[in-house]
Amino acid sequence: MPDFQILLNSIARHPAMYVGRCSLRAVSHYLCGYCHALSDLGSNETPLDGWIRWVELRFGISHPAWHWTRILLHNYGSEQAAIEALR
Repeated sequence: MPDFQILLNSIARHPAMYVGRCSLRAVSHYLCGYCHALSDLGSNETPLDGWIRWVELRFGISHPAWHWTRILLHNYGSEQAAIEALR
């Protein structure tokens, strides 16, 4: 399985190449699809779940109403800055 951090770095450098535009929501959908594909291939690992937990702990926000994209937008102020922070 490719390293999840490498994937995040690649997306942060060239979001339009992966999702067509600079959109945090689109990045989120892409990552969910990536994890779904891993599951279909028999992987029991869910790198996105562990990473989401890290985001919650890093920013001190762990609440069902706060999706990881909302946490990043709240802390970085814009979609572009939040996507760049994925590096």
